[in-house]
Amino acid sequence: MVKGVFALTGGIASGKSFVLHEFKKMGFKTIDSDKIVSSLYNDKKIKKNIKKIFNTTNKKKISQIVFSSKTEKKKLESLLHPLVKKIIVNRIKKFKKPVLADIPLIFESKTNFKPLFSHIIVVKSTQKQQVERLKLRGFTKKQALSIIKSQMPLSKKLKKAHFIIDNSKTKTLTKKQIRILAKKMREFL
Repeated sequence: MVKGVFALTGGIASGKSFVLHEFKKMGFKTIDSDKIVSSLYNDKKIKKNIKKIFNTTNKKKISQIVFSSKTEKKKLESLLHPLVKKIIVNRIKKFKKPVLADIPLIFESKTNFKPLFSHIIVVKSTQKQQVERLKLRGFTKKQALSIIKSQMPLSKKLKKAHFIIDNSKTKTLTKKQIRILAKKMREFL
């Protein structure tokens, strides 16, 4: 457990990126694991391994494959998660505290991310909101529901959370919760 280092998680399309951005505006050092994964997809060696496993390097095609097969999902995670963890550890060491890292699969991943963080924040929204946001990203309703169901249920994540941000109402209310939580988080430094 690292003092002053917090993890942010929640279901897909729950609003984690919005929350992370708001904390960044408040002076927190932030780490976006989705951006790390995107950069890994551009690494020649990793791209070659991904192509070998999935016969494509197209992220959207790969997401369709992994969200419809637990076996394929595990293959991708076992390739990427240890690399993501290594990058996150290096950034945490460099950053001045407080640090907030977006780790969508902190509870699901076989790569144990939890010891890196003192507290875990779960962002929640309704399943209907998640589906609508995923549809805006080009997924069908059926694909969106399949992705949501492939992740740990929100109810389980909420039980494991130290803090919860409800992102199911207005952005103004979400920002208010973030400000209150940021103040609490700074007390842990």
